[in-house]
Amino acid sequence: AEKTRRQLTPTIVQVVDRIRAVFAVTQEAVARPALKAIAAISDTLCAGEEGSLTNTMPLVLNAVRQQTLRMSAFQALLSLSSKLGPRAIPFLKEIVKECVVRAREAVLAGTGKYLSMTHVVSRLTQDD
Repeated sequence: AEKTRRQLTPTIVQVVDRIRAVFAVTQEAVARPALKAIAAISDTLCAGEEGSLTNTMPLVLNAVRQQTLRMSAFQALLSLSSKLGPRAIPFLKEIVKECVVRAREAVLAGTGKYLSMTHVVSRLTQDD
């Protein structure tokens, strides 16, 4: 399975580039599945795919700011930040900023719908 996945790397890079193009359109109906695809690809990251996935970080961070895309964006961000390792360093300040802003919103809202945010933040700060 791993050998087959590695053979698909050029195709995966093309898929990620197409996903980035989807975000230019910014249609929510398409953006949420695109974020899920980014997370799935990141979860099974192979050598040669890091660059194209790194290029999605600004788009994923922008999606975190959108209420309707937030949870899908955090799932993608969680996977990207753990799989990209040092490649995520240039985005670390923005990742932390968004996590703090969303955590503050959760505290101020005082509702249970943001409880999964605590899980996301704890996973982002966890050592693998």
